Amino acid sequence: MNPTGYSDRTISTIVATRIRELRMAQKMSQAALAEKAGLERTAISKIEGGMRNVSSAELMRLADALGVAEVSLLQEPHSSDPEAWLLENLSHSESSTIPILAIFREAATLRSLLHFGSSGGLQWLPFPSPRTYEDAIRQGQVAAELERKRIGLRDTPIIDIVGLIENQGIAVVGCALATKTSGISVPSGELGPAIIINNSLDLHRFHFALCHEYGHFVLGDITDVHKSDSENIRALLEVRANVFAGAFLFPGTGLSECVSGIESMVAGSASSNVFSAANDPNSAVYQVNIRPERTCPVTPRQVALLSHRFGVSAELIIYRLKDLQVLKPRDIDALLEVLPHICDINQKFSLFGESLLDGRLRANVQAFLMRLALEAYEAEVISTGRLRDICNLAQYPVDDIIDLVTAISP
Repeated sequence: MNPTGYSDRTISTIVATRIRELRMAQKMSQAALAEKAGLERTAISKIEGGMRNVSSAELMRLADALGVAEVSLLQEPHSSDPEAWLLENLSHSESSTIPILAIFREAATLRSLLHFGSSGGLQWLPFPSPRTYEDAIRQGQVAAELERKRIGLRDTPIIDIVGLIENQGIAVVGCALATKTSGISVPSGELGPAIIINNSLDLHRFHFALCHEYGHFVLGDITDVHKSDSENIRALLEVRANVFAGAFLFPGTGLSECVSGIESMVAGSASSNVFSAANDPNSAVYQVNIRPERTCPVTPRQVALLSHRFGVSAELIIYRLKDLQVLKPRDIDALLEVLPHICDINQKFSLFGESLLDGRLRANVQAFLMRLALEAYEAEVISTGRLRDICNLAQYPVDDIIDLVTAISP
């Protein structure tokens, strides 16, 4: 008996449907897919028509050609309707107090009026599906470097993560999701390309989870609604997105500008500690053995400085420095023992330095709708009465918003 629980005929139908949908979503011809997978074009035609079974070797080659995991070709696709996923994943407290689904419908209408709906300048990176943890780690690191270069970030900290992702044509919406869910990626639908992120995460984990979901877009992992949670933490595509998030938030080059006394670093280590976007403290970090390492010590103050500069948690900084061959295991243990002290230092930096924008406030589902509403009002595609209705829906003070737009209108 096959492990999926489906009959062989049902599996053949699912595979045929998934291959055809994925190929068409990537605007790839049957001939192009056949060439990438090393098959005849007639074979692709027969497979998609359900007239030919697929061997395990062919399944692997087709998955590589389509840039997805093999298992995704054996699974029935989920509905691309984010509302269905929200109903399943919203936390009980938020779903009962804020009209999330109504806000999503209104936001989709406003995005349509404003002609939002394509992923801006975002381009998928042509990486095959990782087959090992080492593949996933290497691809995630390289992808983050390439994306930073494409956007023009170089080694600078990302101050407005939400704005950066929205500039790529992807809507970013924050609301309280179920405890185990860190984020949901929606590649298409009425809302357009969108990331729905768990707004109940602490700030550092929120930014990390947001970059994790962005990594799925950059790497072309999603052709349907996708959920990231603690249950799929060790899937290779999730590992790759986690590594992307860490490297994208905290690039390995240019550290000497932030911290003196740290020698230059080369990627690679005896083990890679992969920080996870999952909202589960017991599985936030897991280790994968790879290759020998070299080391260099870092002080708690330097860790706090890096945490403040790049807007990520001190814990992520520690493990990222380990990955970059700066810390030995005993150095990690020593720094983790004084983690509360590092956090105290970081708090003082925030009091006297430039504070980082809180992405949770900017992405909050109500703030997200109001930003769209104000932009639509300024573009004269909605009336003052419609703006009042949206303010009521988002539970914003109507008179204050009307006074504001009246004051700034020419």
